[in-house]
Amino acid sequence: DVAAASGLTAAARRDFYDLAIVGAGPAGLACAVYGASEGLATVLVERTAPGGQAGTSSRIENYLGFPSGLSGADLARRGVDVLWSQRVGDNLGRVKLALESALSRSDAVVVCGGLGPTDDDLTREAIAAVVGETPAIDAALERVLRDRFAGYGIRTFPDKNLKQAWLIPSAEA
Repeated sequence: DVAAASGLTAAARRDFYDLAIVGAGPAGLACAVYGASEGLATVLVERTAPGGQAGTSSRIENYLGFPSGLSGADLARRGVDVLWSQRVGDNLGRVKLALESALSRSDAVVVCGGLGPTDDDLTREAIAAVVGETPAIDAALERVLRDRFAGYGIRTFPDKNLKQAWLIPSAEA
């Protein structure tokens, strides 16, 4: 009832979406706005309020082609159906379920967040498990990461960051 009163959609308007985005922070909203602007039937899944911290900002300047600025609430409402609220913690099984659910409704799923190098960032593992593939370190991505760290003046590349170069065989970087 609260979601409906605030303009959020709690039930799917379509049986199938072209693009499902899990996570409605600024990056997820950007993906959703651009997907919708390309004519894709787009759904955005978020556990609380769209926009993350940006969603509660009174003014965001020069964001997504709005040089005069707009509010976080305005940004969160542009061209995207928010289908349901869901919290996905650092649990491989739950992340897999969220991805499987999104894939059952969409041709493409954009995942924003949870892609860092720490042990509790399980998104890569969940994606690999859902599509039945084994991730491996991509040499080109590894080179980009090592060069970036060197550019920051970090001489010793942290091994844990190699996780950020993982790709499944069907993925392109």
